[in-house]
Amino acid sequence: MKKILSLCLAMLFVLALALPAMAEEQVTMTWLHHFLEEPLQIRGLAVHEPGRFFRLPEEIAGEMIPSLIIQPIVENAFQHGVKDLEEGGVVSLRYETEEELFRVIVSDNSGKMDGEKVRELWAHVTDPASPDSSALCNLYRRLKLYGEDGNGLELRCVNGGLTAVLTFRKGGSRLADAADRG
Repeated sequence: MKKILSLCLAMLFVLALALPAMAEEQVTMTWLHHFLEEPLQIRGLAVHEPGRFFRLPEEIAGEMIPSLIIQPIVENAFQHGVKDLEEGGVVSLRYETEEELFRVIVSDNSGKMDGEKVRELWAHVTDPASPDSSALCNLYRRLKLYGEDGNGLELRCVNGGLTAVLTFRKGGSRLADAADRG
């Protein structure tokens, strides 16, 4: 009963955080980090061991990114990655920074992916004729609205799991002008 109550309270916390952000075009990396930490822990309680979180670098704490753009990747990592593993399923969230760019990296250790599957998935995600409304397709299309000057999505197979790398230009995650979007 205590675990159920803890789960319910954590879910209420996430909802309280999410509602105001849904009306915002962008959120800070600090907000995103705290917003994602709770669902990863919730899902970790429900699945296997909790998600692995890496420290948010101070230099990108105030950077703005599109709201609710990372959460679907984290959910996918659980739903399509580690949910059905009998043990040891882990979703991790980490960050990398460079002079002008920063990356948010979401990985799972599902053992379900290989290079060919990632290539097929990428071809599907980037196909403009695809009517698919999956999280990855929507994310790819949404990032294109923010322009291609440093912003982007990359998929990799790492140790049999899927790794999604979202790259953002520091100080530059604003919607592109209509003329830039074509």
